[in-house]
Amino acid sequence: MLLNITNHASQFWSKSQTEAARQLFGTVIDLPFPQIQVQMTDKEIDDLVEIYLKKVTAYENPTVLCQGEFVFTYRMVHALQKRKIQVVAAQGTLEREEYQDKDQNTVKRTIYRFARFLKY
Repeated sequence: MLLNITNHASQFWSKSQTEAARQLFGTVIDLPFPQIQVQMTDKEIDDLVEIYLKKVTAYENPTVLCQGEFVFTYRMVHALQKRKIQVVAAQGTLEREEYQDKDQNTVKRTIYRFARFLKY
């Protein structure tokens, strides 16, 4: 089982990422990444880590995909590793395009191309 703690719900993953996740880990369950506000204190971030640890440990032998805001991610990955829970990241390439539409608005488009899952 793969617990997806990212800002990207698995329903929007590419076919290649979905297939890789199912082959390597089985079922994918989304646990949306928490909203980390810039005014949050260290304690508030640590409290969120504890909340998410409880969510993760409610599952038997999960692997966790954890990517998002850097401080929470670092602390979460560290806490999971201390508990011997496997943690992975998704690796891929970003293709960016920037152009102006007919009203001269700047439009940016990003395409993520999944390559593989890597262990932290």
